Amino acid sequence: MFSFGKQDSTPQKAGAPTSFSFGGSLPATTTTTTTGGGLFGNNNTSTATTGGGLFGNTNTNTATTGGGLFGNTNTNTNTATTGGGLFGNTNTNTATTGGGLFGNTATTTTAAGGGLFGNTTANTATAGGGLFGNNNTAAATTTGGGLFGNSNASTATTTGGGLFGNSSANTATTTGGGLFGNTSANSATSGGGLFGNKNTAAATTTGSGLFGNSNASTATATATGGGLFGNTTTAGGGLFGNSNTATTTSSLGVAPAGAKAEGN
Repeated sequence: MFSFGKQDSTPQKAGAPTSFSFGGSLPATTTTTTTGGGLFGNNNTSTATTGGGLFGNTNTNTATTGGGLFGNTNTNTNTATTGGGLFGNTNTNTATTGGGLFGNTATTTTAAGGGLFGNTTANTATAGGGLFGNNNTAAATTTGGGLFGNSNASTATTTGGGLFGNSSANTATTTGGGLFGNTSANSATSGGGLFGNKNTAAATTTGSGLFGNSNASTATATATGGGLFGNTTTAGGGLFGNSNTATTTSSLGVAPAGAKAEGN
């Protein structure tokens, strides 16, 4: 009820909002359990918000779902943010799912999906990795790795490796290896990608990609397949045989020493 000079005296139900008046008390300003969030979302200690509006929620919002276009910002610390908006969540968001277009930034943990360009800055236990994979000390189990794989000391089990495989001291079990295989001290690698593994791949290598393995692949007894052009300094064969101290028979390549060519 609209009135001048005094608080409206009309009886109201318990919990109903106070009507507008001149001279009376103003309604309470703390917002809780908001749905939708409007164009720019909710701000200033809104809790239990759903949707988030265009630009998401700001200033200590907790338990937010959706996040709007640009996600949530400024110490959204309740662990259970879903979606993350277009650009994901920023500033100490934890346990985020989806991550938006460009993923999550600034010490996000347990992120699933990672957005278009994946997660950045000390992400752990990441699945998917986005378009270009994860970077910067992604040190736990990574699956898929994005388009170009994982980079910078990804040290645990990696599956798939992205388009160009994994790089920079990937030291645990790697499966698939991406398009061009794995690089830089990979060990216990399976598949090897299109052009195989290179640079001291020193453990069991299976398949070895299109052009085989190169550069001191030392587990010669267990290298299998050899790729299109075979392996170098290892075993396995391939389409055109092995080179540089290959020690086993190639099914389609150069015959072993002392063997008689068929038809001669």
